[in-house]
Amino acid sequence: MDLNDYFVEHLLNYKNAEYLTFIYSFSTTQQFNKKLKP
Repeated sequence: MDLNDYFVEHLLNYKNAEYLTFIYSFSTTQQFNKKLKP
């Protein structure tokens, strides 16, 4: 495995983590909004 492959893979993992964090925060916000509305 060369350094470039490692860098690309790390970047992809970072992007995926960022994306999952965004999806998670978005879904929890949706649930919170549902609880607020009667």
